[in-house]
Parts: sequence; structure tokens; C-alpha cells
Amino acid sequence: MYYRNFIITSIEAERILAMKFDEAFAGVKRMLLIH
Repeated sequence: MYYRNFIITSIEAERILAMKFDEAFAGVKRMLLIH
């Protein structure tokens, strides 16, 4: 049970990190397009 919860938590964390990375990447692209 504990391991299953850990795997689910790591998948959630990975998804959140991916979302944050996409946001940061979009921000960088926007800055580059403006300049």
C-alpha cells in the first residue's frame, strides 16, 4: 500500500514539475519573441 501511494505521489510530482517547466519555457519563448 505504501509503495503504491509513493508511486502515485511521484507521478503527481512529475506532472506538476512538467507543468511548471512548460510554463517557464513558454515564458522564455515569449521573452525571446518580444526581443
